This record gives sequence, structure tokens and C-alpha cells, in this order.
Amino acid sequence: MKKIELVPVIEIWGDSSFFISPENGPYWEYAEDYEKAHTACLIASGYESMQSYSIGSNFYELSAISDANLLWEVKNRTEGSQIDEICSFDGGCVLKIDGKDMLFPQCCGSLSDIQHWQELTKGQYEWFWQGHPQPTIKIEDDKIIMELLSDGYEKFVPPPSETRLIIDINDLKDALKETMEKTKIFADRIDKLAKDFLDIDKPSDILVWGLYP
Repeated sequence: MKKIELVPVIEIWGDSSFFISPENGPYWEYAEDYEKAHTACLIASGYESMQSYSIGSNFYELSAISDANLLWEVKNRTEGSQIDEICSFDGGCVLKIDGKDMLFPQCCGSLSDIQHWQELTKGQYEWFWQGHPQPTIKIEDDKIIMELLSDGYEKFVPPPSETRLIIDINDLKDALKETMEKTKIFADRIDKLAKDFLDIDKPSDILVWGLYP
């Protein structure tokens, strides 16, 4: 039996004007250089230093984000915007199999994409989104088969170590229970921190779940 985990993460970039890109790339091959650059950018942008989920990336596990950094990110994401202009946090879920990161959120993915993982557990695949490019998915019996292949225009970032993943639906259901617990705790933190900043009852409805009043 394979151990399946879905780790909820969000992307935090800071002010791009403070980011000094390392000479070499991509980030996953020069992870320490990019980690230092991102950390310097965050501090210059008003955040406290924090450890990324994957060294060199801009992904941060929800529990690793301090209250001060979370409130600062909420302010930066929402200040001066109308309610209908605010979106769920960039990010999503990292798929781990047997302790190894196999699929990261892709471009334009958001934390609210957890709903698509939930849909997969119903065994009736219609459409999956966690940013682009998207995996090709088939469901056979109680197995979810994901193909992580370039479409000729875009490649998965970072490159997956395996391009064909097979996930047991029941294992994914079990993983989602923990993922939902972590995400709900994060949502509660946002509601407590941002209740006086945003003029809506539950800011997490938008910032986490992608729901609008």
C-alpha cells in the first residue's frame, strides 16, 4: 500500500522589485541560491523570515506561516480591491506518495482547488484543475491514473520524477481528511486575524475556499 498525502500550500512572493534573481536557474537545481533570494525579498517586503515547503520555491505550508506573515499577506492581497476582485490564495496541494513530492500546484492554481481533489474521490472524473499544465486523468475501478506529460507548450514545474501516477481512491479519501483539517484550521486563523480588516463575515470563504458572498 502506498502512503498518499496532500499537503496544502500557498505561494507568497513578496514585492518583486526587491527580488534579485540568482545568476543560474532553474530554482530546483539551485535551490539554496533561490531560497536566499526569496527570503531576502520577503524580509524587504515586510514579512518575517520563513522556511519554504520546498527549498528554493515560493510555496509555504499553511502551519509554517506565522500570524504576522499571514495578516501581511492578506493585506497585500486585498488592500484597495473590491470583494469581487479578490481571489483565493495562489497555491494548492502538493501530492506526496510514500513521502516523496510527486506533483506541485502549477501556474494559476489556488488553494480552493482542493475541491477538485475531492471530486476525484467520487470516482467519476469530469474535470481536474490545479493550474496548468494539467495532468491527463483516467479512473479505472478504484484507481486514479495520472499522466504528467508536457503538452508541447508547457512542462510541469518542477519536473516530476515519475510521469505516471496511480492512486487508490480510498487512500486519497483518507489523505483528504487530514488536508481538510489543516485547511480549516488555516481558514479559522484568517477569519480571526482579518475580521477587522475586511468588511465581510468570513474572509476565508474567498481567500481559502473561493466562495463569494
